Amino acid sequence: MTLDYIYHSGFAIEAEGVTVIIDYYKDSSETEHNRGIVHDYLLQRPGKLYVLATHFHPDHFNREILTWKEARPDIRYIFSKDILKSHRGKPEDATYIKKGETYEDETIRIEAFGSTDVGSSFLIHLQDWNIFHAGDLNNWHWSEESTEAEIRKANGDFLAEVKYLKENHGEISRLSLNYDITFLIVILTALYKVESKVTEERCIANPLKKKMRIVNEITEYAASMNILLSYYKLEDNLYDDNGIKDKLAYELYKGKLKKAYEKYPQKAEYIKQQLGNLRELEKQESKSIDKVSNTFGNLMGEIFVYKKDEYEQNLRNIGFNLGKYIYILDAYEDLEEDNKKGRYNPFIDYIDKKEELKNKVDRLISMSLGMVAKNIENLNFEFNKAIIDNIIYSGVYLRYKSILEKGCESNVQ
Repeated sequence: MTLDYIYHSGFAIEAEGVTVIIDYYKDSSETEHNRGIVHDYLLQRPGKLYVLATHFHPDHFNREILTWKEARPDIRYIFSKDILKSHRGKPEDATYIKKGETYEDETIRIEAFGSTDVGSSFLIHLQDWNIFHAGDLNNWHWSEESTEAEIRKANGDFLAEVKYLKENHGEISRLSLNYDITFLIVILTALYKVESKVTEERCIANPLKKKMRIVNEITEYAASMNILLSYYKLEDNLYDDNGIKDKLAYELYKGKLKKAYEKYPQKAEYIKQQLGNLRELEKQESKSIDKVSNTFGNLMGEIFVYKKDEYEQNLRNIGFNLGKYIYILDAYEDLEEDNKKGRYNPFIDYIDKKEELKNKVDRLISMSLGMVAKNIENLNFEFNKAIIDNIIYSGVYLRYKSILEKGCESNVQ
């Protein structure tokens, strides 16, 4: 399988006997109209052809795609329902789906999830692959007119959609939903008050509003940590099972690793070491939740320490306890599925002692979140305090309580 980038938000999937084109705006040629990978290759590629559009904005839905049917009458169009409601498409043009609905035939299955703008996001199941295309699902922050309450609402809207996605499709990798890294940016930006470069990007469909993108030394640091963490985790996965999906992702991250490693060599080595330690504990099938969660906690503690100064210990404690929280809650949530699939889980001895495990996890996570809250208070934030409190008390805490109430059977597919 090959994933092709076309232009803007447009992508294509090349699978055996199948081509899928998503959110076409224009072809890949920068100099010639209707020249590039789509017109010169994909539209002539043998096999079935699916064309998807997540919403009606013209930078995601170019009506020109409907003319392709003249040369390829076998095309199957699957569009978000807002395209029909906004009169950009006619009922006979396509199959229309909205959040919670599914298109399925003998070749492909497409589930529609939500968006924080208009339309949908799509989860595509094709030949044992699951590919998520977000459309305009994003944590949009508007420019200077946004109040803290509006930013909080944007954050809440995004988290709600991702929570819905996770609850309705457990196979989405947790690594791709790096709330820990997002929280790191919020914490460090609030603490160090670094100078930021703000760029504004206009949406073609709504040129009066600009979408704000903030870049500073903290976002650069967090991006580097995310690359290092993802790369070495993929390296671990390849060590274990050498899967083709991990191989492809590993190769994609390789090019980015060098730059991140050169900037933060000590952090890189520490992350690699701790993931190695974690792998050894998992190979030994350690039943000590403290050992395994402390190892991941140590890793996260190091990532949260931006520099050696008076904030170092509090930041390390926040990262350490957040790491413990992540590991313990994931192990609890995944217990039933891990047992079913014969995978390692430190709680495996509790497979028939669910109530006892629930009480144990409740105690462990309550202690970790208590330490996170205590160290946050020690830092006396003046900026972003409401957002930080909202993430901890309304986001992290409520997620933990929700999973605890559902029980560890809730993640079985």
